[in-house]
Amino acid sequence: MTQQWVNLTTSNYGVILWATNEDTDGMNLFFRSSEYTTDPTMQPKLEIIWSQLPRTVYFLKDHLGSIRASVQDTSTAPVVGYDDYDPWGYILAGRSSISSGWSSQAGIIKNKFTGKEWDDEFGVNWNYFGARYYDPLTGRWMVVDPLAQKYPSLSPYSYAANNPIIIYDPDGRVLKYIGSKTEISLLKSYVARIGMTEAGKFVVNYLDKEVKQDIVIKFGKITAKEEGRGVLGLTVSKITVQLDEKGDVEKASFKGATITLDKGKKEFEPIGVTSHELRHTQQQADDPTYWAKKSKEEKGKPHGDRQAEEDATWFARIVKQQLKEKESKKDERKDEKKEK
Repeated sequence: MTQQWVNLTTSNYGVILWATNEDTDGMNLFFRSSEYTTDPTMQPKLEIIWSQLPRTVYFLKDHLGSIRASVQDTSTAPVVGYDDYDPWGYILAGRSSISSGWSSQAGIIKNKFTGKEWDDEFGVNWNYFGARYYDPLTGRWMVVDPLAQKYPSLSPYSYAANNPIIIYDPDGRVLKYIGSKTEISLLKSYVARIGMTEAGKFVVNYLDKEVKQDIVIKFGKITAKEEGRGVLGLTVSKITVQLDEKGDVEKASFKGATITLDKGKKEFEPIGVTSHELRHTQQQADDPTYWAKKSKEEKGKPHGDRQAEEDATWFARIVKQQLKEKESKKDERKDEKKEK
């Protein structure tokens, strides 16, 4: 993405609609508003201005589309400005800068968090997403979500379902997951298929509606070893622990989990592996104190529990069996329709 500006005092008014970056000299098309002059008879007009000093500015973005740095194509002081944000899009103190001499041209780097326009008029410091304004200081929208009915379990003012690490909102209306669209679609399809079975429906609904904690499923490389073979899936739960006077685990609470699936393994079978790890998540959410004690006892050892492993393996087998039966019945109904 490129945008040019003209370094002439007579050319600092209006809005750049288009600017060439083909030649050393360039033609810049401006829309002149009547506000740039004190003459009350002045009317808005299009005006083409010849510049001897056009420059190209490049915006460097991160995975969210947030503009982290603005640079110009020159070897002398190429960095025009930079910004660092917290997860909610608030610019961190001491981690933002605009080069001297660019203050009057600050409009070229007005796009900030997720690439949206930063509105600092009257000191509001909000981001305009198109459908509504967002306040990165509080992590809240300033008006109700126009599509709030799509997310009845969420506050219509919350940004990215209060999970800006893995979710973003491109226009103030719809939630999007960060990462490969193909991978996200695959993960969603696994959970959806597991939830179609009687056994799977119970666990999926339990984690979604009862636990109400962040359960993240993702693809990744697993290097952990268990009983001499490569692990296909791994559940890492976030558990806060309260210790007694002796330093032993008194009680603990479940604060979410990350399930990592390694589809690089030859034996990877998505429904079975995902079901197995979802069951582990349910086990740890059911009794976080037991798992905190277990983890403390076996610190430094490959973490596992034979009974829990057998239960998760049994659960995965039941889910696959019920899914196979369900799909078999579906095929039978299709055949019956064809015969009719």
